[in-house]
Amino acid sequence: MRRFRGLAFLVVALALTGCGNIQPCWDCYRGPSHPPFTATLRPTYLQVERGGVGGPLVVEITPERPTGFGLTICLRKRDNSLPPPGIYLVDGGPENPRDCLIGRVGGPTWYEVYLAVRPEVPPGVYPLRLQVGNEAVMRRLDFTLEVR
Repeated sequence: MRRFRGLAFLVVALALTGCGNIQPCWDCYRGPSHPPFTATLRPTYLQVERGGVGGPLVVEITPERPTGFGLTICLRKRDNSLPPPGIYLVDGGPENPRDCLIGRVGGPTWYEVYLAVRPEVPPGVYPLRLQVGNEAVMRRLDFTLEVR
């Protein structure tokens, strides 16, 4: 029982110092950072013709601290499953489809994200999401895609 009390005291002491608390501490032990950030998306409704490319969806990233970190932007359904077949993020052009894009953030920045819709995708309304994250933090940005 004493060992448990000592461990509980240590956990409380670490929480009060800012390291070891429930939320990650970004500069504890002089470690590199994967800082918290906010992310916004506009617009939240996009129309794309079958066989075409639509966009941009603009993802704005604002880190809490001005430090560099890697970032991924992944396309998913709102239930976090893979996107419908034939709907992709594109990097450069429709001939380069991807499920995720990778970038680097050094301060407030924004990304233009484009979607490609293959001709075989049925017309309809698709509730989708962009998952934006680094190794420690994930933001979910919901939007609606209308395929015409």
